[in-house]
Amino acid sequence: MNGPRPVLVVTSLHDPTADVVIRELYDRGVPVVRLDSGDFPASLSVEAHITEHGLHCRLYTPSRTADLANVRALYYRRPTQFAFPNLDEQDARCVITQARYGLGGVLSTLPSCLYVNHPHRIGDAEFKPAGLVTAADVGFLVPPTLITSSPDAARQFIKAHSSVIYKPLHNPPYRVDGVSSVVKVAEVSAADIDDDVAGTAHLFQERVPKAADVPVTVIGTAAGGWSGKAGRRGCGTAWKISSAAGTPPAHQNWRSSLSALPRRARRSAGSRNEGAIDRPR
Repeated sequence: MNGPRPVLVVTSLHDPTADVVIRELYDRGVPVVRLDSGDFPASLSVEAHITEHGLHCRLYTPSRTADLANVRALYYRRPTQFAFPNLDEQDARCVITQARYGLGGVLSTLPSCLYVNHPHRIGDAEFKPAGLVTAADVGFLVPPTLITSSPDAARQFIKAHSSVIYKPLHNPPYRVDGVSSVVKVAEVSAADIDDDVAGTAHLFQERVPKAADVPVTVIGTAAGGWSGKAGRRGCGTAWKISSAAGTPPAHQNWRSSLSALPRRARRSAGSRNEGAIDRPR
């Protein structure tokens, strides 16, 4: 087939991060096919044939056709969820499951495709216990952690450590009076624990005193540095996120105090980026 193979970008319509990546790909002469798997089946359809020769699949939108056998890479970002508002809850649950394992199964099995990242690996990374065990296996120090539904075990754990935080194991979509809400990371005492803990799994962790957060992006096999050479493989970025003075909540989770963070970002010498995160303007 003539011409460069396209990159498939699976994300929602309003995704500014994906917009930046797509512009860069276009500037480099790489064709891009963008779609939202959540549009299935209303404005996105799939036709996948599996034979002894492998997978042959096409996706159709009202304006174009994508041959997935020709895709060089799949950038999987934040597609919307499958939705069937005209069906009752039980029927919707059934067809959403078929869509997930049908279209989702096809998108996760593309031949000769570089995944950034593979949807299954993204799912694996969402499990905090697996992440902590993996971190310990590769030599990182991890704080003592308890996952339990026992109020007594939670109280004993808190009493055994000088300072303990509670954090949700995952933050699913949750609305209060129509407003999206999340459970924040918070310090807890033994007196805070009641029988409600028995209702589900909870994560308690020894609080680690810190001066800042350093999120790290890994690209290829490198982490924590940007080479500054366009097109070079194996680059990574790291940012130091420092809390403003007098904002203790950020010492548990800087995301809970975005408005208090300094509005600046500076680049240090060398290949490392260091500075306070830019807050929304």
